Amino acid sequence: MKITPLICLLCCLIFTWTSASIPRCGTGLVGIGQGDVNSPDSAFELEVREFRDEVGVALSSAEAPADLDYLIVRLEDLNKRAEQFRSTNFQIQKTTSNLTRIVSGWQDYLNYVAQGDQDQAEYSLRNLNQSLTATPVVSRSKLLQMQNDLKRGGVVAISTAEGSVPVGPPCSVNSVTDAVRELKDLVGAEAQLQELLAFRDTKNDARSQLTNVRKLQTALKLINEGNPLLGLGAVSSNHYSGQNEWVNEQVVQIRRTALYHAIPEKYRPKDAQVGMEGLIAASSQHMTRDRDWPNLWEFLKVVKIAYSRNSSNSIPGLDNDIRAIEYYINAQRLEGTGQLASAYSRYNSILSLTGNYGPYKAAQEALVRIRTEEAEALLADQTLLAEKPQSPARYDPRSRYMGHDMHGITRELLRDQAVKKLIETAVVEQLTVYQAKEASKKTLSPVAKPKQ
Repeated sequence: MKITPLICLLCCLIFTWTSASIPRCGTGLVGIGQGDVNSPDSAFELEVREFRDEVGVALSSAEAPADLDYLIVRLEDLNKRAEQFRSTNFQIQKTTSNLTRIVSGWQDYLNYVAQGDQDQAEYSLRNLNQSLTATPVVSRSKLLQMQNDLKRGGVVAISTAEGSVPVGPPCSVNSVTDAVRELKDLVGAEAQLQELLAFRDTKNDARSQLTNVRKLQTALKLINEGNPLLGLGAVSSNHYSGQNEWVNEQVVQIRRTALYHAIPEKYRPKDAQVGMEGLIAASSQHMTRDRDWPNLWEFLKVVKIAYSRNSSNSIPGLDNDIRAIEYYINAQRLEGTGQLASAYSRYNSILSLTGNYGPYKAAQEALVRIRTEEAEALLADQTLLAEKPQSPARYDPRSRYMGHDMHGITRELLRDQAVKKLIETAVVEQLTVYQAKEASKKTLSPVAKPKQ
């Protein structure tokens, strides 16, 4: 078949059109920076590529979130312009979107670092990982190193013109409590823990330890103000463990301080460092010799709380000594108001107790004195007391108090006049001792003493 000149012309035109429409190797829009720089999209690709390199430098040198604000403004413009190339070169728009996420994410990171918020700073770096893998303006190894620095100590330093400034916790909570060796160290510990409240990764532990520090300081303040019993009451008797274990040693020092302050100055041993057992024995013996029962009573009450959890077992007769003093002071009050029969009975009750420092000899002397010097008055009062009708005990434990309702038992007991009288007597004895103790504090000069 003969090929006419017209057919040849048509074939050439078809070949030329087909060749122009097929992308040649190295000229497709596979990545930024490829293609003819004279075309609009290629020129924009080059601009984005140069900006991408600028972003990498800016991120590495940024010290505060505000240092990256100008990049956000420029990215807004680039993102709008990238829209017109969406159908012909999608890679441009993907790159500008990634750069926006990277810059805003880096700003978040710098902001959390400035706040000392380690957890959120780590979270921001993890979120940057995917965008930086697709658009590596900063090497991934640098990002990993930044994450490692955060995890290691929680203290990140931002380089400034003045040098490296720490923006995380200056120390750990444990290092603060470990440094507390004496009660005087509590003031400095409180200040440091207060500072650590500002940091996310230390604020919870710091708040917990601040509670312990302030509890100890409250106890110490009460003791120094002359209230050793209240001071001891402010310190929990629980055993501390784990991160709170350091409190145990400070509680021991609080107890010793309370003991020392519970001793009137004239009875304190010259050696303040004497062992606790020696301190108790020497001071108690001195007060017993002087028959200073109100001060001895308060001191022994402090000993009961401060010496140990089981002080009544650790110091034989301690509870008996305390009770004997209460009985004795109450008997003195009864004797002073003419209630000789009741006073005599109370003095006699003391002799049934066994202790080391109580008014046992003084009670014997009081009994002899009343029998010999006031025999007639005692007999008259006993006769009057015997003639006074007494209400009998009205409870039967086998019938009325065998239920499981303990609140019901309490109500039944309080209805019984005999039981109520026992409770009232115990309260009166405690109040009498407190009143005697307060009276001894107010006495500034020697006055006529009651019969001892």
